[in-house]
Amino acid sequence: MIKLETAQALKDAGLEWEPKWGDYFVIPEVFADGISMLMDFGLIESYKANDPKDNWEDALKKYIWLPRLDQLLAEVEGRGFIWELIIDRDWNGREYTAKGYCFYIKNKNMIFREFKADSPEEAAAQALLWILQQAG
Repeated sequence: MIKLETAQALKDAGLEWEPKWGDYFVIPEVFADGISMLMDFGLIESYKANDPKDNWEDALKKYIWLPRLDQLLAEVEGRGFIWELIIDRDWNGREYTAKGYCFYIKNKNMIFREFKADSPEEAAAQALLWILQQAG
């Protein structure tokens, strides 16, 4: 899972979220400590049924989406980038030890960037954040 700060930065950079079952999100006012929830269609349907004025859509705008790796990769690809994810390793003389992840992106204009993080999700999120900031 990506860091809450990264998720907020993605949202601020313009990443839009259409809630779907299985999505993770944070309600900042309720879960200030970073606890996330799994999106449930029942929650959305409850909002819709009990709020005919569509205020539920305004409430969802306050939530912070924590995209999964597959969602991050789809966003990167959807913006015209090719990606590669590798484990960043160190050789200690006897064996390799993992020290993080490297996420590489390039596009048809040969723009190439590298992003390093402790998890594949965070590395991909940092790449997507850079892409959104370049487009913004």
